[in-house]
Amino acid sequence: MSAFNARREEDVAKLKALELATHGRIRVVGHSGSPISKITLKFLVRTAGDDKYPVKTISEVDAAIQLGARYPFEEPAVSISTKVFNPNIYTSGRVCLGSKWIATEYLDLLAQRLFKILAFDEGIINTSSAANGDAARWYIRARTSRPSDFPSDSLLTSSGTQKPTMSWTDKSTVTSTAIERVVAACPHCRTNLRIPAGKAGSITCPSCNKSFPART
Repeated sequence: MSAFNARREEDVAKLKALELATHGRIRVVGHSGSPISKITLKFLVRTAGDDKYPVKTISEVDAAIQLGARYPFEEPAVSISTKVFNPNIYTSGRVCLGSKWIATEYLDLLAQRLFKILAFDEGIINTSSAANGDAARWYIRARTSRPSDFPSDSLLTSSGTQKPTMSWTDKSTVTSTAIERVVAACPHCRTNLRIPAGKAGSITCPSCNKSFPART
């Protein structure tokens, strides 16, 4: 088996492991091609089908990931076949993932990122250069008037009931009682993390469970 084929098989294995970890909320429906070129997923996520959210909601979203000939060195194409109303998703269903693709990022992380997009995670939603301008304007108004309705959902990737938290190993000599925090992006999965200011050490990202050094 070539390295390209092995990578795709590993991606499917990671997605199936994610299905178990999320209790089926991100589900592998199937895959096709030799080597694998298309993977279909189902997301059990509370999201908006139009501007009537939260009065009217959608609870299931079907998605497809297309892998080009040069994958993982080229970004996968992600599309949604369910009609949703989201700043990061074009009316055609094409998804704007909102970050530069990294070849070392596996598709389980991409799937978790898509869940966050569908759930209106403010660290990922892009309103400044939105794929859907109408959805972006609605989202800004709705989040301002009804902040408790956003994000619309959250994903637990363990059997516990607590939301994963960021782990921080502090190596700085700075001591402070201030609660000031800054935003840093995980270099592995691009999740935005709010971390204490004036610190230096190692962070373990709660989204991908990988560590990276940081100084704030």
